[in-house]
Amino acid sequence: MDKIIDDDTPSDSSLLVIIVDTNPNQRYITEDPKVLTGCLDAIIAFANSHLMQKSRNQLAVIGCHFHKSEYLYPSPGKPLDVRQIDGQYELFTLVEKTIKMRLVNLIKSQPQEERPGESLLAGAMAMALCFITR
Repeated sequence: MDKIIDDDTPSDSSLLVIIVDTNPNQRYITEDPKVLTGCLDAIIAFANSHLMQKSRNQLAVIGCHFHKSEYLYPSPGKPLDVRQIDGQYELFTLVEKTIKMRLVNLIKSQPQEERPGESLLAGAMAMALCFITR
């Protein structure tokens, strides 16, 4: 008898963790701040393609700034209320809006009197490893 293969078994799912370094001292940001927007759009497209591959795939995006690192996606607490836009899958809209909104909040929360220093990349990597082992 033929076995029925279920594509949605838990072992078939995969987790993608992306760390976005948004430190304003980065050369690509100091030379042209608009490059960050293009990079963010490419990261969101890559994340959406990962989620599109299998319904059980998971995603985490961590923003790394000079004063703190925090999860941009998934957002702690209640997710945003998102509706379908131009036939776009709701999850893609949720990912895009959540990441952009949380990144703006991360950048706006930086202390104004403090001079930007090094990125907290090691802390962001530790957060990613903790998320993976959950």
